[in-house]
This record gives sequence, C-alpha cells and structure tokens, in this order.
Amino acid sequence: MLLWNNIVTVVFSIKAIGYLQALGLFVLSRILFGNFGFGNKPKPPFAKQFFKEKLMNLTNEEKSTMMEEWKKRTCINEEKK
Repeated sequence: MLLWNNIVTVVFSIKAIGYLQALGLFVLSRILFGNFGFGNKPKPPFAKQFFKEKLMNLTNEEKSTMMEEWKKRTCINEEKK
C-alpha cells in the first residue's frame, strides 16, 4: 500500500490525500455507485416467487427448450464481446 501511494503521487503528479478526504471519497462513491456489497442486495427478477412457481411447473420438454434457448442466447452474447 505504501508503494502504491508513493508511485501514484509521483507518476500522476497528484497530492496525497489525508484520512478524512479518503473517507469522504468513500462515502461519496457509496452514494453514487451503490452499497459495494454491504447490506441487502437486490434480488434478480428470477428469484421472485412468481418466477419460481412458473419454473417449478414446467414440463421436461419446456425445460429442455428453455435451456437450449438460454445456451443460444449466451453464445450470441459471447460472440459480440
């Protein structure tokens, strides 16, 4: 950490910040970008009860069709990257 602090201040010609300034940046970033894993995380839509019930009532054919579609969509997304 000391090495990082010394290199960054020299390379980018910036002034080192103090503890209170670092704390202020941390609080500001939490306000702007979210909670960084502290507290309750929002659940994805498929984790809600409606989707759980819907997925539990699928037939084997519907499950296999859904899995094939899911794989096809993930392959398309990977090709775009």
